[in-house]
Amino acid sequence: MRCGVDRYVNKSKATNSKRVGVIPSKNKVSKKKIIRESELPDKDKKLFKTVNHSHGANDGKLEVIHQTIDAYQETAVDIANRQWRFFFQSRSGRFDKNLVIGTPKKQTHQNKKTQLAELIASVIYFKSDTNEPNTPQQITSSKQQKQPKPVVKVAPVTSELSERFKQTIQYQVVGQLDSYLSNLETRFIQMVNKSTIKNDMTRMQLFYINKYHLWFQKEILIQKVLISREVLKLARHIFHRVSQNKPRMNNINPVLNQKVAQLEKSGVDSFGWWIHLSNINDKHPIDIPINFNKYFDKYYSTGKGVIKHSIQVNRDKTTREIRFGIISEVEPQFIEYRMEELGIDIGVKSIIATSLGDTCGDKLYTYLKKYDKITTKLLSNLQSNQIDIATNNRYNNLNRKVRSFMKNEINRILNRLVEKYAPQTICIENLDFQKQNMDKKMNRLIGKFGLGHITKKMEQLRTDKGIKIEYQNPVYTSQECSCCGYVDRKNRKTRDLFKCLYCGTKLHADVNASRATEGRRSSPITIYWKKEKVLEWLNERFELSRSVHPEHQQRKLKVDSTRRYSSATDGVLVTSES
Repeated sequence: MRCGVDRYVNKSKATNSKRVGVIPSKNKVSKKKIIRESELPDKDKKLFKTVNHSHGANDGKLEVIHQTIDAYQETAVDIANRQWRFFFQSRSGRFDKNLVIGTPKKQTHQNKKTQLAELIASVIYFKSDTNEPNTPQQITSSKQQKQPKPVVKVAPVTSELSERFKQTIQYQVVGQLDSYLSNLETRFIQMVNKSTIKNDMTRMQLFYINKYHLWFQKEILIQKVLISREVLKLARHIFHRVSQNKPRMNNINPVLNQKVAQLEKSGVDSFGWWIHLSNINDKHPIDIPINFNKYFDKYYSTGKGVIKHSIQVNRDKTTREIRFGIISEVEPQFIEYRMEELGIDIGVKSIIATSLGDTCGDKLYTYLKKYDKITTKLLSNLQSNQIDIATNNRYNNLNRKVRSFMKNEINRILNRLVEKYAPQTICIENLDFQKQNMDKKMNRLIGKFGLGHITKKMEQLRTDKGIKIEYQNPVYTSQECSCCGYVDRKNRKTRDLFKCLYCGTKLHADVNASRATEGRRSSPITIYWKKEKVLEWLNERFELSRSVHPEHQQRKLKVDSTRRYSSATDGVLVTSES
């Protein structure tokens, strides 16, 4: 039953706010939709990019920069802890980027102002009450009155950085926590849909609580119906289950605005920019020379982007190398579509296969296995000698090399596919790269060498090129025939060959899976369906088509004669050799 998600979660205005009462506070409606169902981006939406630059700072300035970054990260951890404390104690389900975290002196001054305002308000109320002693009390309406926000006392943050730095850090920390909270909403929905809860009312109430961030409210009304304590307790239990891995801020890369970092053109030929950086010694800011970047200078000299006065300081975890990223606003360059949709499957030997017969990155799997043996042997030697992996430059450099290679290859493959076909929509499997049902060796390679970058690249294509990305349920796509819909484990003879036992269709296994993924667009299957439900619907569809059309087998073979025997060599992009 799909209404559990579509009716109560996807539609941001499905619930009438006048008929909903929340005790003791009323939260705003969240307009964020399900992350995995991507839509076309707005052309007027701002798009920001960061281009890294090297620098020419001497050793003395580098030491100051490292000290500033260390203090920045420590302060970010303290602010994140206080934000979580505010999150739970206020029961609002949200973070506050304007939370007072100043020094004790300023905190005392703020408390005195609050006490004075409360005193003035009490005097005004006393006068109005004595002037009208016979005025009857107003009858409370059915609508819930706004309750004052609970006061949460947060200890001030002690840091060597200035108050301007603290405010900048808090804005960045709250932004990352809000992003984590939006992902948590999606995981909450997935857990409810995959659970054994059969009561539609209970599921609807859980979706409502999750949508409005009411996980820790004591009482909630929906259409004058009070949600039971058991449902509230269940919502809190689910929240704690999906929020086990909270983001850590100990390795955060600082994003600095004009308050603490000013960007200025140098006016000389030796380097391109100056950065006037406030640091741990706030009275003496330092000037950092930034070198030229050919891509950055060529792109922005034509007026295609607007440079924003914000700087991102990136420090490598192992080498502690520092690079400065200049943040700029660019306009998305939407492509002209030449086809409606393109199906993509993530495979083992062929990293990416399309519904049109392309198999890309055929030799990447061999490359990854080669380096997997090298890194595994090196890791075993380091552990036997009790050497810390984080301090071993050879191991870290080897992993960084393979990750960079994989990132470049994935970008090159997807860019060439977009350039070749220019699809309006890309259908791809909704693979969770933390818990994917793929080959064990491939699972280890994904975790080690970062094939999860495919998801990030898909999001970049959506924002930059205007391509709609649709994530489909990957269950049984490797066993389902893309021509007749027959599902059988024996259809897949080998890892590369797919031969349908019903209609005889013979295809490359990854190409068939990409076509089956593309065919899921017209089906009611969602990414939240369980395996049993998906298999039941696929079998019902197959039996119905066979009963309605007795000649289904012959008709299908005739219609799909151009697709039946298309091999993996049709339109191949041999990316690993090029």
